[in-house]
Amino acid sequence: MATIFNKGTKKKPLYYIIYHDINEFGQRERKWISVRKHLGLKRRATHTEAETVLRKIENRLAETLL
Repeated sequence: MATIFNKGTKKKPLYYIIYHDINEFGQRERKWISVRKHLGLKRRATHTEAETVLRKIENRLAETLL
């Protein structure tokens, strides 16, 4: 499961996607992905863009678990 996290303020949001992944030792690790860097934007990402990235990451995680 992944979630959207805002590290910025209400006027200047900085959206990140946080999800748990399993490392080579079988332990859970928390991974952070910047939405802005993931999309390659020069501006701040919007919440709707963060939701689309969230759906893509959740689909990729679901495929790897199957």
